[in-house]
Amino acid sequence: IKEYDEIIRMKFKHNCYIWNKFGDNPYLYSLKISDFIIVTSDSTSMISEASSTGKPIFVYHLPFKRKSKRMVYFHKEFKEKGITKPFNNNFHYWKYEPLNEAKRIAGILNPLILK
Repeated sequence: IKEYDEIIRMKFKHNCYIWNKFGDNPYLYSLKISDFIIVTSDSTSMISEASSTGKPIFVYHLPFKRKSKRMVYFHKEFKEKGITKPFNNNFHYWKYEPLNEAKRIAGILNPLILK
């Protein structure tokens, strides 16, 4: 949405990139080169993907359209594990063990398959 693009450009000046949907999607590269990641609260998939980087993830909490227990639980778990923090216009570093769900699930399934 054009008006949001302008707000972001004004706030972050030259420290941001807004993809115009032309060319390759820079999403994975952006995760790789970013120092901090800001994600809106409605995108649990982006938060989950970003959690594999070990980089600080700030969540900009949007108002709920409808309150979902699943969403509330998701955000509570990630915050308690030290993976996310609310975005309040300040950046700071912290560390957490990056999530590796493929490895975790393989650890559960391998013993079952190898029985």
